[in-house]
Amino acid sequence: MKKNKIFKSPGRFYLFSGICLFALVTGTLIWNHLKHKIVNKKLYNLVAVKSKGLYQLQYSDLHLDEALGNITADHITLLADSQVYQSLADSGKAPDLLLSLTVAHLFISGVSTPKALLNKEIKAHAIKLVGAEIEILLPKSGKAKRPSSINIFSKEFYEQILGNLKSIDVDSIILENGQVKIRYQNAGTILYSASGLNIRLEHTTIDELTPFDSTHLFFSRQLSVNCRRFESVTKKDDYHFQINDFVYQTNTNEMDLGSMAITPRLSETAFTQSNRFAKDRFDLTLGKIKIQNINITALNHQKVVVDQVELNDPSLYIFRDISLPHDSVDRTHDFPQEVIKRLPMPLYIHQIQIRNGFIEYKEKNNKSDSSGRLTFYHINAAFRQVTNMPIYIKRHNELQFEFRGKFLNESNLTVHMNMLLNDTKGHFQLEAKLDSMDALSLNPLLKPMALAEIENGQITGLQYSLSANNTFGQGNLLLTYQNLKLKLLKKSKNHINYQTRLLPTIAANVVIKKSNPLNGKIRLSQVEYTRDTRRSLFNFLWKSLLAGIKKTAL
Repeated sequence: MKKNKIFKSPGRFYLFSGICLFALVTGTLIWNHLKHKIVNKKLYNLVAVKSKGLYQLQYSDLHLDEALGNITADHITLLADSQVYQSLADSGKAPDLLLSLTVAHLFISGVSTPKALLNKEIKAHAIKLVGAEIEILLPKSGKAKRPSSINIFSKEFYEQILGNLKSIDVDSIILENGQVKIRYQNAGTILYSASGLNIRLEHTTIDELTPFDSTHLFFSRQLSVNCRRFESVTKKDDYHFQINDFVYQTNTNEMDLGSMAITPRLSETAFTQSNRFAKDRFDLTLGKIKIQNINITALNHQKVVVDQVELNDPSLYIFRDISLPHDSVDRTHDFPQEVIKRLPMPLYIHQIQIRNGFIEYKEKNNKSDSSGRLTFYHINAAFRQVTNMPIYIKRHNELQFEFRGKFLNESNLTVHMNMLLNDTKGHFQLEAKLDSMDALSLNPLLKPMALAEIENGQITGLQYSLSANNTFGQGNLLLTYQNLKLKLLKKSKNHINYQTRLLPTIAANVVIKKSNPLNGKIRLSQVEYTRDTRRSLFNFLWKSLLAGIKKTAL
């Protein structure tokens, strides 16, 4: 039987094969050309429609690989059209925020196209953005408040992300070497900025079950963030805030900061000139900071629950010029436990440890035209039970504070305070003890601040206890000292040197008791002091202590 041949000659076979190959190549080239046009049009229309023409999307070198589900693009920009924004603003339809975005390189792998088309499910292996720069523009300053925290775990938030999709499932989302800036539209000053930002989200899932899963953070099973530098300025632009080398990982539930600083933008003189009333100027730096055992479930519900915070090598400088008048602000309820209670976010920190700290309080006196310095060195301190949450207050109703340090770098000082948390009158108990020191060590403090100088004397010890509330304190002071002699001063006419006030000095040394104990009798002073509620807790403690010292020495 004779077999039928489709191709009766090799020439016809090659001709047919050539036509098929040509058609395949041509079709592929046409599809590659058309698919880019289709994708470009879809993306353009998506951005234009969703933003009502406000944003324009541009990019270069877009590559699609349907077989592997890979997408790459370079030099992506998303910019707002200023004319469209003005038109929306005139009609009262402008968005609260404006966004500017540039991405050096975008890579998406393992996109399942059928699921996206048929089931409205987006599934991908990885999304990686390299060199992303994001700028968020707030409404003109004075017309809106600064951005506040939003509930990223709310049903409304995840529904906005999903849109018409049923779910989004990505194995890894990576932001590499990003930068974020936030500022007002009509101002050049940057409110917040983050540079050297690297974020990695693992196993990110957004679906109808998302609001009920409190074990994930930012919809992800694991999150790691590191940022080389974060900066901000205060609302009045008088302080600069900076964090270096921030690292956070959910798999360890720990956060580490290389250093932190809150720096005044004005000098001491300029700061004083910018205020009508006497005001404290702060300058704070901290070394390494470690936050341990961060509760992710609580964080998802906008609560901060932490086991321990370690602050290493903090230095705090406080300056105040008392030549300015005091303000009349009511500070009755400004004790630490009351300030914590008023925080807008529920908070529980089991312990805050301060290691090797330093504090300087510098006060400029208009009478001496000089500044005295009260200093504490080698501070090791701890706050325990820092909370405003009723569940923890019910278990333990005291904020505890323990302090150990070197007073004027001369004598060991220990302080213990218990502050009632569930109390409307700010009750607290204080116990303080100071070891022996040469009384002449007080002169750098006394001369400019009190126009007095100790010529001789030895402090052998101080023990002070105080029970107080917002307005009144009472307690006991035991101050022991030997051979005290002092002189009272005034500034010379050239305002450079000090001169002795002879008659007041003679009178003071007659009145002052030279020692305690004296003639075999020890004097224990009872302290009763009514607080000036326009002043701080530190002022209350200092003034009540001075009242006891005067009763002992006079």
